[in-house]
Amino acid sequence: MTMTTRPTSLSDSGVQLSPDAERPSETLTSLASPLSDSNSSMMNDDEKRGDDTQRAKSRMEKYFAEKPDKNIFMKLIHPSYHERNLQFKKIFVDKGLIEESDQFLASYSCAYQREILAQGRMFISQFNVCFYANIIGWETTLVIPMKEIKLIKKMKAAFIFPNSIQFERDTGEKYFFASFINRDKSFQVLTTAQQKVVGEEGRAMTREEVWDMVYKEKVSGFWEK
Repeated sequence: MTMTTRPTSLSDSGVQLSPDAERPSETLTSLASPLSDSNSSMMNDDEKRGDDTQRAKSRMEKYFAEKPDKNIFMKLIHPSYHERNLQFKKIFVDKGLIEESDQFLASYSCAYQREILAQGRMFISQFNVCFYANIIGWETTLVIPMKEIKLIKKMKAAFIFPNSIQFERDTGEKYFFASFINRDKSFQVLTTAQQKVVGEEGRAMTREEVWDMVYKEKVSGFWEK
């Protein structure tokens, strides 16, 4: 009987392995690498989103926080939300024009057109649109309840400049405001706040919602002081 012995490995058969040839363990590792890279990428994306959320939250808290260390010059040229809120309370809440529970949302520089163009500031709260101007002692104070606003419309000053907004109350009265620095942003905040009050939601907009709505544009200077 003749017995034939078969080689148990490539080296036994006389075939020499190249030094660069992959070993089985290396082959498995190379196959697993794309999966590992994919999982690592997903984890990095999740971590990045978490970091972005945390940074956004931190910025929002900083925006609403009181800044007692701010010098008087910076307060004049770049007032914070807290300082605008104090102005709002002094002009409207302390005088009993609106309820103390009506939270201040945002404010924008503009001019109210009456007999003359009164340059002042619009204050938007949860339930009211307010305006105040003081020109050499001549004060103009206006409060329009959100629920009484029938229409908010973009307008053009002198039929040329696209920087105006007009309100129409359910009584038919119209109020024309011009000279908005960023008319589109102001219009967006106004219409959203008004629709939340009179629409299906039937609730007030929060200051956090206003901040969140305009924050994405803040980087390019969208948030007007």
